[in-house]
Amino acid sequence: MNPVKNLFRAARNAEALEPLRSTPIFVDLPADEFERLERSGAERSLAAGSELIHQSTEGREVLLVLSGRLSVERDGTELATLSSGDFVGEMALITNSSRNASVTAATDAGVVVYEEREFASLMKKCPELESRLRRITFERLLSSQD
Repeated sequence: MNPVKNLFRAARNAEALEPLRSTPIFVDLPADEFERLERSGAERSLAAGSELIHQSTEGREVLLVLSGRLSVERDGTELATLSSGDFVGEMALITNSSRNASVTAATDAGVVVYEEREFASLMKKCPELESRLRRITFERLLSSQD
């Protein structure tokens, strides 16, 4: 990829991600890991009602919510509402399974999309972030058993 485009993307992502530093998953995250997060992914704007993830499909990306709210539903039942600082889509990649819920933008929203290879690379290079995401995934798996 073009180095100038990479620099521009990193600067744009850094500005967008800066407010997230105070969210629970990122508090005290080592600076080098947060910087890798900033340099990766592609920022996207979504209109309210846009479906981002469809239940039972193959997982190929992870989304980090920057703004707005996302609704998580399984079989038509709302399971959760996600907002700034929340990840979604990681469960399918971490567990190598199909999507277990659909995700729709409840409001206009902004997200950063991390493609599968990018996400795998982040997890290898960011052990603290990986540990936190695995914990969240485990908690979500347990709560989905209810």
